[in-house]
Amino acid sequence: MKIKILTTATVLATALSSPTIFAQGEAANPAVRSALPSTDVTEVSAGFSHSLGDEAETMERGRGHNLGDITVNTSKRLKNGGIAWGGASFTSGRLRDIRFNSAADYTRVAPYVVGDSVGGNRSMQQYKFNGGYSHSMGNRMTWGADLAYRAEIEYRNRDPRVKNVVSDFRLSGGITYDVGKDYSVGANAGLLLYSQDSDIDFYNPMNDIYEYVMVGAGSTYARFYGNTSSSAYKGVGATTSLQFFPTKFNRRFAFQGSVRFDYNDMDFILRDYNDLTLSVAKDYLIVGNLATTIKPSGVVTLRPMAQILWTRRLGTENIFGTATGNNYPVIGSRQFFMRGREHYAFRLPATFSFDKGWTLGVAPSIAYTLHNARYRLPVREFKVSHLISGCDLSAEKRLKSVIFGANVGFSYTHAHVIKRHFEGMDLRYGVFQAIDHNFSMLAAHRVAKTAGIKAEVPLKEGKHSIIFAADYANRSFHDHGEYNDISFRLGYKF
Repeated sequence: MKIKILTTATVLATALSSPTIFAQGEAANPAVRSALPSTDVTEVSAGFSHSLGDEAETMERGRGHNLGDITVNTSKRLKNGGIAWGGASFTSGRLRDIRFNSAADYTRVAPYVVGDSVGGNRSMQQYKFNGGYSHSMGNRMTWGADLAYRAEIEYRNRDPRVKNVVSDFRLSGGITYDVGKDYSVGANAGLLLYSQDSDIDFYNPMNDIYEYVMVGAGSTYARFYGNTSSSAYKGVGATTSLQFFPTKFNRRFAFQGSVRFDYNDMDFILRDYNDLTLSVAKDYLIVGNLATTIKPSGVVTLRPMAQILWTRRLGTENIFGTATGNNYPVIGSRQFFMRGREHYAFRLPATFSFDKGWTLGVAPSIAYTLHNARYRLPVREFKVSHLISGCDLSAEKRLKSVIFGANVGFSYTHAHVIKRHFEGMDLRYGVFQAIDHNFSMLAAHRVAKTAGIKAEVPLKEGKHSIIFAADYANRSFHDHGEYNDISFRLGYKF
């Protein structure tokens, strides 16, 4: 029977592609690139994704999209022993039925957005660039650095005519150090810079669409709504993580772990009011991962993994005095908004490698997530738990040098409402309808089903290959319809 050895690189790729969120700290450290087996490879691919829901899971994020992209990634080991890598992509398409939100990157800037009940579809164009370098220092230490930049524009050609321009930059560096013969420790840190300018125009002189300044849980800042047409976001943040991982990949038993901490600070600025800073949102994230690799035989590889994740978003709003001209003096500030999430997950992937090129995988998982949010005045608070259980199955067949693969998955989420207290909400008004709808979607039981196929066909004696992948996902929400997601990717690797 033929034994298939799974490298750390393969394990990381498997974990990161899993429907369950297992963000590996090792993958965030650019210095790890020098510690992993690598080959010179360049991949050029084109992809398309379609998503459409009967109802929006979150009204402010829309009801789906049609997006196409062209992506290039390359990695090369240099003559001096270092590794250089880079990539670029262009994405274009349409976002469907976004309401009560005129900003881009809603999950990053919420709840402080300008928005209206009309909404509609938006066109978007996005450019991404990244690159890095890693090199060893002596026999035990490696270092690495990388940077990534994203530029995006979203716009709509009918009233209200939204135009958002985003600039997102990340710079990070890290080191690893071998401890003993089989393991290495690593550390990395990064700087995050973010900006967004959001403008809203009306070409209809008889416009009667109100733009509301949202401040969370259905509350609006009534002093400024109606006339706000220009806003901005300015953010700065930092990320840091520690890792412990094996450097030998044929061990019968190995384990690895990581812990990561992120902090972000986001200012919400009203340009129409002399660049007034209305609010500051502070984000905190802590995530820990632990995984082991167990090979009881040459056929079976087990990789149990666990994750704990904790996030908090705290929103502080400024209080303004009597305006003098277009100047609004700040007379105080108060923390009004909090949103958090706690996530605990366990996953047990098992890989079975047989002769004749067959590899089978099964990965049962269970997770518990607690969502909670609170707005101070008026008092609005909710707490919802999700118990998620599921299993993924995969199969891979190597026929000479051709690789075929397929996967299916299923998960069920049981939602439980622990607390719901929405003071002063009149569901006749659109803003309150949005909050009530979003809560109903969060509190709905759901079933998710996934399926995918892939193929890699070598050309020119195995030095080049064509890759193809197609994926389908269906999510059904109790009493709220379904989401269907389809994606395709065709690429050339050399």
